[in-house]
This record gives sequence, C-alpha cells and structure tokens, in this order.
Amino acid sequence: MHRSITHLSFADWVYFIFDHPAEGPQWYWADDAPFWNGPSALTAEYVSRIFEEPLPSLEGYSDAELDMGLNYLISPGLGEHMRCLDDPSVPLAARLRCVQACESLFRKLFLPRCSPHLSHCDEPGRSPLNAVC
Repeated sequence: MHRSITHLSFADWVYFIFDHPAEGPQWYWADDAPFWNGPSALTAEYVSRIFEEPLPSLEGYSDAELDMGLNYLISPGLGEHMRCLDDPSVPLAARLRCVQACESLFRKLFLPRCSPHLSHCDEPGRSPLNAVC
C-alpha cells in the first residue's frame, strides 16, 4: 500500500524526490512507495523554488538520479506535482511563477550538464539527463 506524504520541508522534499539509487527499477513503481500528496499551493512553491534555483539543492546528484527525480516530478501519473498548475485554488501568479521557472532550470541545470546529443536518439556518449533535456 502506498503512503501519502502531505508535508515536508523543502530540503526533505528534494531528498524525497531525488535521493534514490538510479539503477532500476524506479523507486516510485514499488508497491509500498510513498507518494507526494501535499497541498497544491505548497507543491507550486516547491516546484518553483527547485526550478528557479536548482543549485545547490541538486548539485550532488548524478545525471541518472536527476533524470529519475525529474521524471517523477513532471510526469502525469507519477508524482502529479504539475497538477498544481491546473488548480484554481493556487493563485495565478504562483502558477505563472512555476511555468516561468522552467527557463531557469534549463539554463542553470540542463545547459551545463547535458551532452550535445539529440535527446530522442540513443547515441553513444549521451547523458542520462538528456532524456529530459
């Protein structure tokens, strides 16, 4: 049975999402995997914060760990974090901040780390993080 998590500090939330072994299977597919079920406003705040300033919070994680964590964060049916963007109880300014923070995530995290390979091709030398780049 899955365990619902409704509140964590920002640091603990980052740890919950990204601090897992990157070798499969993905942690979030386990029968007893906990899942984030926090309030939409808090979720929007945390997603905005990690996208706006991914460093130093994500500095120590490998490309594969970042790939798995970001997949959990943005994929429908997994963490459901991005549903906060559809929630009318979250002020529009907070939802727009979250969307606008994507630029910073790409510039500050992906640009320095992603390899110059096409993300949809399985090319030699491709970084695991290219799956989300």
